Amino acid sequence: MPKFPVDASKQRAVKSLEILGFKMIREREHISMERINTDGTRDCQDHDTN
Repeated sequence: MPKFPVDASKQRAVKSLEILGFKMIREREHISMERINTDGTRDCQDHDTN
Protein backbone atom coordinates (compact mmCIF):
# COMPACT_ATOMS: atom_id res chain seq x y z
CA MET A 1 0.00 0.00 0.00
CA PRO A 2 1.43 3.43 -0.87
CA LYS A 3 2.10 5.84 1.98
CA PHE A 4 -0.24 8.80 2.46
CA PRO A 5 1.56 12.08 1.67
CA VAL A 6 2.72 13.91 4.80
CA ASP A 7 1.83 17.26 3.21
CA ALA A 8 -1.79 16.28 2.47
CA SER A 9 -4.49 18.67 3.62
CA LYS A 10 -6.69 17.88 6.60
CA GLN A 11 -9.73 17.65 4.30
CA ARG A 12 -7.99 15.12 2.06
CA ALA A 13 -6.93 12.97 5.01
CA VAL A 14 -10.44 12.98 6.53
CA LYS A 15 -12.09 12.23 3.17
CA SER A 16 -9.70 9.33 2.53
CA LEU A 17 -10.45 7.77 5.92
CA GLU A 18 -14.22 8.29 5.43
CA ILE A 19 -13.97 6.38 2.14
CA LEU A 20 -12.41 3.53 4.15
CA GLY A 21 -15.41 3.53 6.51
CA PHE A 22 -14.21 5.77 9.35
CA LYS A 23 -16.54 8.31 10.95
CA MET A 24 -15.36 11.42 12.78
CA ILE A 25 -15.89 11.27 16.54
CA ARG A 26 -14.37 14.63 17.51
CA GLU A 27 -12.13 17.36 16.18
CA ARG A 28 -10.00 19.50 18.50
CA GLU A 29 -6.20 19.54 18.56
CA HIS A 30 -6.42 16.09 16.98
CA ILE A 31 -9.05 14.42 14.83
CA SER A 32 -10.48 11.21 16.29
CA MET A 33 -12.13 8.80 13.88
CA GLU A 34 -13.59 5.35 14.42
CA ARG A 35 -14.65 2.43 12.24
CA ILE A 36 -16.79 -0.46 13.46
CA ASN A 37 -15.81 -3.70 11.70
CA THR A 38 -18.23 -6.43 10.63
CA ASP A 39 -17.11 -8.60 13.57
CA GLY A 40 -17.98 -5.82 16.04
CA THR A 41 -14.42 -4.71 16.77
CA ARG A 42 -13.48 -1.04 16.52
CA ASP A 43 -10.56 0.64 14.79
CA CYS A 44 -9.63 4.14 15.94
CA GLN A 45 -7.43 6.73 14.23
CA ASP A 46 -6.06 9.91 15.82
CA HIS A 47 -4.55 12.59 13.61
CA ASP A 48 -2.81 15.83 14.47
CA THR A 49 -4.58 18.82 12.87
CA ASN A 50 -1.39 20.93 12.68
